Amino acid sequence: MHADDHYHDLKNYVSSLGKHSHICMFYNDREQQITALAEYFKSGLRLGQQCIYISDLSTAQFVRNVMVRAGMDVEADIEDGSMRFLTPEQTYLSGGKFDSDVVMGLIEMLIADAYAAGFNGLRGAADAAWMLNADVTALEILQYESKVNRLFEQFPLMGLCQYDANRFTDETLKLLMKTHPTILKGGEVVKNPGYTPPAEFMPMLEAESDLKLAV
Repeated sequence: MHADDHYHDLKNYVSSLGKHSHICMFYNDREQQITALAEYFKSGLRLGQQCIYISDLSTAQFVRNVMVRAGMDVEADIEDGSMRFLTPEQTYLSGGKFDSDVVMGLIEMLIADAYAAGFNGLRGAADAAWMLNADVTALEILQYESKVNRLFEQFPLMGLCQYDANRFTDETLKLLMKTHPTILKGGEVVKNPGYTPPAEFMPMLEAESDLKLAV
């Protein structure tokens, strides 16, 4: 299969995602990451959802440039509030350090704000690279990724979590996959047969106290 065909299929899969989707993507290169991301946001904007991307400023600028080249009027989308770029300091680390309960409360507030502004849902994505320079453990991240599924079940929310497979340990990546009902794998979006609900997943972490987050 040619690269163009591969990305054509990836775009089709991403554009077909529905609300209540909590998606995990392990990527090996920037092109794959941004191709999925641009289509993900294009679909959300077309459907009248508010879109939020969380990353450091340099990554956000790169994403904005790619979205412009893909034909998106990013400045107009930012101006009317349909597209927002936020930093980890404004979200995951808004309390000065990572606290899963604080972050989940923030997500609920963002959902309420999106509805108040007239959008019919919230579509978020985040580059997990912020974790590598933060005072956060693998267990804290895994607990959060599991607990946050409650919000995806309850609200018209979509989330695309993007992890660089070259920067996180294999053990952590395997457990992260268990916390996401939907995964992007090999260019396809699939329902994850290995997804483990929070009530079952949390006890599993008791044996993972020495787990390393990053390579």
